[in-house]
Amino acid sequence: MKNVSVSNIGLTEIGLNRIADQIHSSALSIVRQGAKEIAELASKMAPVDEGDLEGAIKILGENSAGRNNRNVIFVGVDPEELGLGFTKYGYRYDIWTHEAVYNLGEKSVLKQLGQLPRVGPKYLERAVTELLPDLQLKLERSADKIRRL
Repeated sequence: MKNVSVSNIGLTEIGLNRIADQIHSSALSIVRQGAKEIAELASKMAPVDEGDLEGAIKILGENSAGRNNRNVIFVGVDPEELGLGFTKYGYRYDIWTHEAVYNLGEKSVLKQLGQLPRVGPKYLERAVTELLPDLQLKLERSADKIRRL
């Protein structure tokens, strides 16, 4: 068995940490941009008959200082921004419009006439489904680019 010698391990560790930081920073930037695109598309797909469902779709992000320095990005409906419709019916209008099967109201039908994305149920889920493949590709390309440096 031959002896193995390792030198400059400190420099290697610094280099690996730098690469990890670059990947993390790049990925976070891409995810934040993806969240904006998801929120915009979900707003286009959201019904408009009650309250301000379009304007209530928000991006929430937080740095969690705990384990692995994770960052959390969330796209969803902020009930406080929903206005009329939040409690009018005794249930969460935003959840009902996302989950139920229903016919569009007059305002939503008019909105649909002026655009390509379909207005109606599963507006958040459909936005994620449509945009996720492109987001994943951007993340993969970014990581590959950094690895090649």
